[in-house]
Amino acid sequence: MKSAEQHFDAVKASVDGTLGVGAVSSPFWVAWLEALRDGLGFYMLFGGAVLLTLRLAIAWRDWRQSSNTSSSE
Repeated sequence: MKSAEQHFDAVKASVDGTLGVGAVSSPFWVAWLEALRDGLGFYMLFGGAVLLTLRLAIAWRDWRQSSNTSSSE
């Protein structure tokens, strides 16, 4: 059975992944609204990719810290 912390981490990862994919793909699914003229879609795509990359880097760092902590015990 999962502990509460493992469950929270799984929920956090799911939410982060969903938000990241939504941010990166938003120029494609929002384009039909015709609200993304004059290059705004590019900035949304770039910003979403940057945010997703940062979140993945943070998750990688957290994973490495937790694996180092568990291996030293």
